[in-house]
Amino acid sequence: MHHRAARCLSLAAVVTLYCVTGIAFADDAQPPKPSDAAAGMLDAMREKGIITEAEYEDLYKRQALYEMEQKEASALPAWLRDWTFGGDAGVRFDEVDRGGKIKLNKPLFSSQDPVNLTDGTASAKRDRFRFRLRLGAERKLGDDFLVGFRIATAQASAFGVDASSQNTLGVNFSRRFNTDPRSAWVTAGDYFAPKGIAVDRIYIQWAPHLVDGLSFQVGKMENAFWSRDFSGDIMVWDHDISPEGGLIQYGHSFFGERMWVHVRGSYFQVDEVPNATIPGPLPATDGSSTFPPDVDEKDPFMYAAQVDFSGDVTPWLRAGARVSYYDVKDVNMRFAAASEDLGNGGASIKNNPLLAIFTPALTDGRSRGEMREIVYDMFMKFTPWEGWSLTPWFQLTHMFEVSSENYGYDTGFDLLAPTNTKLTFMWASMPRNGTMAVFTDSDFFDGYTNARGWGLSLEQAINRWVSLRGSYLSSTERSKNCGAFEGSGASQLCDTAFWGGTPPSALGNFRRQVLDRDRILVDLLVKF
Repeated sequence: MHHRAARCLSLAAVVTLYCVTGIAFADDAQPPKPSDAAAGMLDAMREKGIITEAEYEDLYKRQALYEMEQKEASALPAWLRDWTFGGDAGVRFDEVDRGGKIKLNKPLFSSQDPVNLTDGTASAKRDRFRFRLRLGAERKLGDDFLVGFRIATAQASAFGVDASSQNTLGVNFSRRFNTDPRSAWVTAGDYFAPKGIAVDRIYIQWAPHLVDGLSFQVGKMENAFWSRDFSGDIMVWDHDISPEGGLIQYGHSFFGERMWVHVRGSYFQVDEVPNATIPGPLPATDGSSTFPPDVDEKDPFMYAAQVDFSGDVTPWLRAGARVSYYDVKDVNMRFAAASEDLGNGGASIKNNPLLAIFTPALTDGRSRGEMREIVYDMFMKFTPWEGWSLTPWFQLTHMFEVSSENYGYDTGFDLLAPTNTKLTFMWASMPRNGTMAVFTDSDFFDGYTNARGWGLSLEQAINRWVSLRGSYLSSTERSKNCGAFEGSGASQLCDTAFWGGTPPSALGNFRRQVLDRDRILVDLLVKF
């Protein structure tokens, strides 16, 4: 018993000695060290005799422990490491003036007051405050893959609300959303109710490192088809739109990286129809045909392609040009109604499914509609002096299928001064069928086609994160008369707002007043 106890004590002593020695060796192997700057300062103080050797060792250890504690306290959780975060926030004052103030103690006339006889509302001047918050993150996964997402403020919206054919046909063509596809700005009010947040982007990218310049992306992604070189690329796309689908891009440089070419192609899913609608109830033995608006289960989708050239012509001049092509297929009745409600004529849609309502002999009613568009644009960026740049641009849009009002354009310039001041001027003319109305910018012409006007914007950077911008936008209706639906005689299809029994002249007055307006925007913007 005595010998067994002695052996146990000896074993315990060895284990204790081993542990102590191991800890000592571990400490000797990686002792805590202060930063190079702090260590250098302490070394200098010791060499000059300001502190003694004992004081040096004490301060050295204290500084090392302090820095280690600060590093641990500020370290991100493991699941957040290796992510890159960024975003922006904004506060906006937004005034839209369509001719003064509505006086409700007097009779209202659609010929002189902005009255919407479709939904029974009237609004001549609107002042509101708006907010926007966007926060995103990306993380690289190995050498080739990247995953990213972004959340943003969101507010409900609707397309096709002026398509009032449900009053006579029993069909509601409106398309309502919990968010706005064309804007992340939300309006102050609603008794201080919290504002909505939605997933604005979520995507996965594969960029094989063995093929420089090639990338594939799937998900809900940043729109690669609008230009970052000039401010006027708003005719086709609102910059807040994050399309959904797949994208392939390839970029290559020439002449010692003085010239670049980028080629893009995509498939975007525009909408998804969950089921067809049929008239009912029906006896079990009866057959049935589908009924508007979901006359079949096809889903509208878009093919897009773009070739983008740019290069440094001289040390003080950069120029670029692009050609873009868009093709929306399987257009169904709701998409057609939204397009026409926002200004497009019915003839802009090949095999327009809405024709099934008025002239069934011209179509079987299936969602075989198609809208096609080609866009040309160019810019030149002059930098004659350091800190100064002048970028004029020109953009031309053209829709196929229709032979009238089918060319649109905008032109203008960006002027940047050394004080980080940016001045932008733009003039635009967007005929009824100049572009696909569903996707165009929602600020300049309120998201409509059949308008012309100009805009002036002045932005001043306060520091590297904060800027203040003021904009004035003025527009008018471009064409007073809608005209007949080409080739079919169904003039009702020129604008779905004409349906439902309301006199077209009255609705025409309202559309004119919507487009004839002045708008003031004052934005305080923060990037982080």
